[in-house]
Amino acid sequence: MFLLKKTRRNDPPVRLFTDRRYMRPVAYILAGLQAFTPLALSAASVSRINSAPQSLSTKTSLPQERAIYVLKPGETIWDVAASYGLKPDGLQSLNPGRILDQLNAGDTIFVPGGSTKTSRSESGTQPTDTKDNQLALHLTRAAGLATADSSQATKSLAAGMATDAVSSAANEWLSQFGTVRLGLSVDQDMKLNGSSFDMLLPLYDSQQAMLFTQLGLRNKDERNTVNLGAGVRTFHNNWMLGGNVFLDNDLTGNNRRVGLGAEAWGDYLKLSGNYYLGLTRWHQSRDFADYDERPANGYDLRAEAYLPHHPQLGGKLMYEKYFGNEVALASNNDRQKNPKALTTGVNYTPFPLLKVGAEHRIVSGGKNDSQVNMALTIRPSDSLAKHLDPDAVGLSRTLAGSRTDLVERNNNIVLDYRKQELLKLSLPAQLAGQATSVLTVQASVQSKYGLQNIDWQAPQLVADGGTLNVTSPDTLSITLPPKATALPYVLSGVARDSRNNVSNRAVTHITVNDAPVSATHSEKTITPEILPADGRSTAVVMLKLRNAANEPVTGQSEQLTVTLAVQSNIVVKTFRAMTAKLRASPQTPPSISAYKETSPGVYEALLTAGQQPVELNVITYWNDTMMKTGLMSLVNPDSDGDGLTDEEELVHGTDPNNPDTDGDGVSDKDEITNGSDPLDPNDPVKDP
Repeated sequence: MFLLKKTRRNDPPVRLFTDRRYMRPVAYILAGLQAFTPLALSAASVSRINSAPQSLSTKTSLPQERAIYVLKPGETIWDVAASYGLKPDGLQSLNPGRILDQLNAGDTIFVPGGSTKTSRSESGTQPTDTKDNQLALHLTRAAGLATADSSQATKSLAAGMATDAVSSAANEWLSQFGTVRLGLSVDQDMKLNGSSFDMLLPLYDSQQAMLFTQLGLRNKDERNTVNLGAGVRTFHNNWMLGGNVFLDNDLTGNNRRVGLGAEAWGDYLKLSGNYYLGLTRWHQSRDFADYDERPANGYDLRAEAYLPHHPQLGGKLMYEKYFGNEVALASNNDRQKNPKALTTGVNYTPFPLLKVGAEHRIVSGGKNDSQVNMALTIRPSDSLAKHLDPDAVGLSRTLAGSRTDLVERNNNIVLDYRKQELLKLSLPAQLAGQATSVLTVQASVQSKYGLQNIDWQAPQLVADGGTLNVTSPDTLSITLPPKATALPYVLSGVARDSRNNVSNRAVTHITVNDAPVSATHSEKTITPEILPADGRSTAVVMLKLRNAANEPVTGQSEQLTVTLAVQSNIVVKTFRAMTAKLRASPQTPPSISAYKETSPGVYEALLTAGQQPVELNVITYWNDTMMKTGLMSLVNPDSDGDGLTDEEELVHGTDPNNPDTDGDGVSDKDEITNGSDPLDPNDPVKDP
């Protein structure tokens, strides 16, 4: 509503309008100004109105010709509308922006220029020529100057002319806008959280096609988003086919995406689909610490239908799917991988201004939510009465009445999240070392909150005899297994920081090579080299392993194997220290224990004599390499030291533990050697 500043009552009268000689010329001049001013201000809008498609013509449409009508005392707009066969909203459409209920007698309104009254012809005349109507109007106003107070008459005439001119121009401009939808939501802090504003503005509109732009502003989850779009709609018989492109910009979170949409509308039915493509890369999220965010790619398919006989009732069906590992489709705190959702809803529109609805959404993963919504839809070119007219809902459901409806799409950006790499662990790609050697692994750690520890894992290496020793939070000492393997060992690690965040799993491969033992520099000794074949005497076999640099080679006990060669019989002693009995002799054979490392590079084995005098060849192998051999003699024992072995004394019947069995002062060996009887004390034979 446009208001004019009132003139003070003590203002001096304008003499130009009180002199009857100037009344008629002034009336003509003012009439011309009033007719010219609105035409000049709305020139751009007139071309659009004249090019409006014929399919929109209804009883409430704006006719091509209008005439000016002067309200009579006691006459209401209802009376005038009825006299022309119109509803009040039809008369309102001829006078956009004006509040007809507040007009009084003497005020002017537009009526159909080419129509004939159906009733109440006495209420006013119906000129057919617009110029004549305007002239008659202003002549009528000017005629009142002769009988009315000159000052008051002047104010009335000027105010009426100014109001008509400004209202006409302003409403012609407002009529260019297609549709405005406003959704308001105020939280407990009196903030407009959840509110939205959308406006569709036709740029070119004809019966066959419409080019438009759409602007949207909204606030959701404390994010302010702007939507800028453009599209085209073409009309073919009873269908509208269209396409659109949008740029969505999350001003608060610095996220942008582009949307591509397609539309297919008919009477009481709307079909549409949209594809959303994110433009912003990963960046710090404003919702969660230590998280990145970006727009999720996705699409939706929508269908909206209304009952032809009950256009106030409608239904909605929507399927949507987005792609990402942590997409917040349901909510920021319920993120899913590649989620999808099915939404069903019903809505009720009691009158064009208001639409209420209820929706239920089923999200993958068993997440459901329901909501009740309300939206206000405003068409600036329509009157308030039409916005509140229940009968006007039906027209808005038809293709003719919905051609300027807003594009159906998800104007809020769906986000994908990912945990930031707060802790990154790197290891050498591969390591190699000799069997039993010690390797040091230095981990490379990038941590936002500091390193607490690394969990190391090498199960096969430990099972094969290797060891892991943590020397510092980022350093590991590895003792390699004593034997090489065909495949490398796998060492993995996961780091953990002071806030219990875990890193990626880093992996390195460890190759164990055989220790280069040198047979030339290695040494073997047997102490003593002669043992009595008594089945219990022992000798120490010592092996000193050296490499090519004559350095001790440690950790080779498991790789050493020893064998005993006895004439044609072989007694083999493996690293498991298992003893085999000689098959050729019923007597206890000689045996040897496994090698044990007694000092770095020094290995010892214990040889136990058998009960058979033999020459033993002690052979040692390192893996498959033969080391130096050693000879060992096992002789019969002489317990009493008389020169005869115990076995010989048993043959002669002498005591093995008494060198002079008969006590004649001559040893048993001497008596046997001299031919005397070692058992007869009376037959002594002294040394010659």
